[in-house]
Amino acid sequence: IKQRLGGSTAYGRAMANIDSSLGPVGTDGSGTEQTLLSVTLAANTLSVVGDKVDIYAVVYAAANARAKTITLKFGATTLVTNDITPAPNGVIITLEARVLLVAAATQFSSAKAVCGTVNQTPVIINPTETASGAIIISVKGTDFPAPPPGAPNDILAYVLYVNQN
Repeated sequence: IKQRLGGSTAYGRAMANIDSSLGPVGTDGSGTEQTLLSVTLAANTLSVVGDKVDIYAVVYAAANARAKTITLKFGATTLVTNDITPAPNGVIITLEARVLLVAAATQFSSAKAVCGTVNQTPVIINPTETASGAIIISVKGTDFPAPPPGAPNDILAYVLYVNQN
């Protein structure tokens, strides 16, 4: 699919929303990693070298001092997490990634996360998901109950968008 680029006569590949998952969906306070939102990328969505998807997620971390880990995954591969801010407190966290097919079972990913106003470590990684099969893209959360018990909804995932362009 092509679309006109701005007011010019040039055309480029159109961006298409593959799928989205909407919340809020929260953690249960158990201290275990939980899938909060997910989108299944259909088999062969990334079928030609150069095909890519853009991923965007928005999460809220409750206003308390407990440690919380928020992770954006592409299949079994962790794309990015909140590594610099291990106990986000009352902030919005955004996670973004672009995944590009470079071979049949090899992708290239560039990802970033921001907790409130604090940039987390950007990650460049090569996932090795089989593009001919379905790939689950997910936002996962782990709330660490300290002291136990933890509280439900320490992490609330609000949106996960997956676009192809």
